[in-house]
Amino acid sequence: MSGENSLKTKTKNALLWNALDKVVTQLVSVAINLILARELLDKTDYGVIGMLAIFVAIANAVTDCGLSAALVRKPVISEKDCNTAFYFNIASALILYGILYFSAPAIARFYNEPILIPLARVLFLVPVISATGLVQATQLSKRIQFNKLTVINMVSLIVSGIAAIATALLGYGVWALIIQQVSLAAMKSLLLWIFNTWRPKMQFSITSFKEMFSFGTNLTISGILNVVFLNIYSSFIGKLYKGEIGFYTQAVRWSDMAVFSLAGTIQTATYPVFSTVQTDEERLIRAYRKTMRFTAFVTLPVLLGLVLISRPLFLCLLTDKWADSIPFMQLLCFAGIFTVFTQINHNFLKIAGDSRLLLLLEIGKMILVGVMFCLTWRLSPVAIVLGQVIIRAIVYFSNAYFIGEKVGYSWRMQCKDIFPYAAISVAMVMVGYFAVLPVQNIYWQLVLQIMICALYYLGMNKWLRSRIFDEVLQVIKRDKDGND
Repeated sequence: MSGENSLKTKTKNALLWNALDKVVTQLVSVAINLILARELLDKTDYGVIGMLAIFVAIANAVTDCGLSAALVRKPVISEKDCNTAFYFNIASALILYGILYFSAPAIARFYNEPILIPLARVLFLVPVISATGLVQATQLSKRIQFNKLTVINMVSLIVSGIAAIATALLGYGVWALIIQQVSLAAMKSLLLWIFNTWRPKMQFSITSFKEMFSFGTNLTISGILNVVFLNIYSSFIGKLYKGEIGFYTQAVRWSDMAVFSLAGTIQTATYPVFSTVQTDEERLIRAYRKTMRFTAFVTLPVLLGLVLISRPLFLCLLTDKWADSIPFMQLLCFAGIFTVFTQINHNFLKIAGDSRLLLLLEIGKMILVGVMFCLTWRLSPVAIVLGQVIIRAIVYFSNAYFIGEKVGYSWRMQCKDIFPYAAISVAMVMVGYFAVLPVQNIYWQLVLQIMICALYYLGMNKWLRSRIFDEVLQVIKRDKDGND
């Protein structure tokens, strides 16, 4: 039992620190984005950044080549492993930057936006800067020191936000968004070197590289395909519907705050923890099922709630200047539900060491993207994003099916674990929608819908004696008693 209790404690602490990290950093992000989007920048500025997002995302995925995941998964990592990963990351980042630097004119011609040349050449420095801190971040994650990572992320975000606002106030427009991303990467890498005492030595092991790369190759290709999937819509919409790309990019920013905060919190916390019990299949599956139930308990009310409140939220916080972003926001939040559960399933496959299956699933997803794009691109930007929702649903169920075939946790079992929280969340949205129909003021709509939905969801979980709800309350109570 001591091992089980240790796993629970590690998981709880990791989830709490990751949750704190995501909540605080997203609140800071919201504040910064509000200042920039509401007062200082417009849809054109965000549209330009949206056009370049796919290139930065791909560069970040290629730079690491899955070595970080391989380091976390290894039961014991050596000094050679860390040095090898460090120097490979730096070298690959520099090579990629050279390729992207000289590709900037072609990118600008593709979008017919000459301003993209100088913007891209500065923005493409982000993967290079980030590469200098990848091993340090991996070591902190491996040791489950998420408290340090939380401080690093919060300080970096605040500093980069101040830099962006100052740049915008000086009248440099879209450069504020470039400065924000570059300074964020620079500050994060600097703090990682300060908080982690490890320093690279002049050492590179071919044997160590082959061992990590053999696991990381499929993950890298999978990661590239995944970031292409997540960012290709910005490219499509930016090329075909240039007037809409700014609205879409703004919706992506807001939906990603919720979607990837939820997925990132659970995935980042559980991957290093579950890697410690990867040889005990029964224990791993038991812990994984509880993770899926907890994910459903948190994810479904948050994302379905955001679908409900998107209209008053955008009109209250960003004004009707960004009203055209609302349909995109609603669709992306709904799609995000499937994204979160898919990410958790991917986490399980990585722990199981089946990177080949991950790659095959990503290839299948990209085939679906091609088919769906052919069906929707002539219709409208909203139709294109609706196609993305359908693809994410298909991808989730296909992932769940193959996990069931591999380890016995079938898609039916997953749906059974998720269904109670889905049913309560759907009912919550219906109650929140009809309850405020007589209310005309959008500020009161927003406040009342949040309050009604929160009270309904928590009340129903308590009335139905939800096991996850009871466990969350017990954790809070124990922490409070311990602090007292």
